Amino acid sequence: MDWTDLSYLQNGNEKQQYVFTLLQETNIMNILSKYQPIVVGTIPIGLDIEESDIDIICEAKDIRALKQNLEKEFDTYHSFSIHLKPYESVCSSFVYKKFKFEIFAENKEVKFQNAYRHMLIEYRIIKLGGTKVVQKIMELRKKGLKTEPAFARLLGIKGNPYQGLLSYEEKSDLVIQKELELVE
Repeated sequence: MDWTDLSYLQNGNEKQQYVFTLLQETNIMNILSKYQPIVVGTIPIGLDIEESDIDIICEAKDIRALKQNLEKEFDTYHSFSIHLKPYESVCSSFVYKKFKFEIFAENKEVKFQNAYRHMLIEYRIIKLGGTKVVQKIMELRKKGLKTEPAFARLLGIKGNPYQGLLSYEEKSDLVIQKELELVE
């Protein structure tokens, strides 16, 4: 799947199509184009719940310049906020048509950022596990668990769910399928 081609949203489920429309209306992907923006999280992979937001990650060599750009472009949107994080990243959010947008950027290629890596792993697991896995994850999400902790509980990952999920990058499809067979 090419996550940089937003046609998957345009041709996706009802919520994905609406998100595609919101991305077009805000022009956010064009505004952020020099930062290689990618929509990540639960909406692209169809594991979103009602409260899910639109997560966009970016690569920024100059975090402060991006911060200024975000302020210039989005500070008039409802509930706009922005802050620099200690390890040279920026996080910004705003609300547009009742949808929360969250933009996160660091000086790292987006394909190496944890949010993107988590999404790829989660997508792979649901493709290997099918509707049974999707149903179980959605049950856990609706009970209040965030996505990575839901996958960790489903897979029996001990310790930090965010780090534990990353270990699945190295596992073969066969190993993952065998683990998923144990899921009740």
